[in-house]
Amino acid sequence: MAIYSVWMPPAAGDPLAEAEDAVFLKDGFSVWAFVVPLLWPLVHGLWLVFGLCLLVTIGLELLALAIGDALPAVIGFFLSLLFALEANSLRAWTLGRRGWRDAGIVAGDSRGEAEHRFFTALASGDVQPVAVAAPRKNAARPVADNADVLGLFPDPGRS
Repeated sequence: MAIYSVWMPPAAGDPLAEAEDAVFLKDGFSVWAFVVPLLWPLVHGLWLVFGLCLLVTIGLELLALAIGDALPAVIGFFLSLLFALEANSLRAWTLGRRGWRDAGIVAGDSRGEAEHRFFTALASGDVQPVAVAAPRKNAARPVADNADVLGLFPDPGRS
């Protein structure tokens, strides 16, 4: 059974209307990202990821020309493998940067079954995608005006 993360577009109001554009990202290995690591980001509109992949590929080619050994090919293979393992995480990161909301996680034997489970739960009201709040800066702050607190922790032996 595969695990999918569900991403909803930036808030437009009605969750059922937004659900039509929801993106389901499978957790795990992406075969196409392994086979064509330079085209995969372009197909999904990941321009920053494409630029980084291009820089790494050019660097490996220059290293291969300088060394003249098989080592850059081996390194390239393992980098493609790593990219294929993290490709959907990079896609989720890009969606988050663009304002998309993480609506949850759903499991299913296929993507169609996962979509069916999610939309059934969404229509029945069991799932309510939450709006993303701005991250709080300095969420854990020490309380300076209380003598019983040292940093973030109270003094030992005091109640």
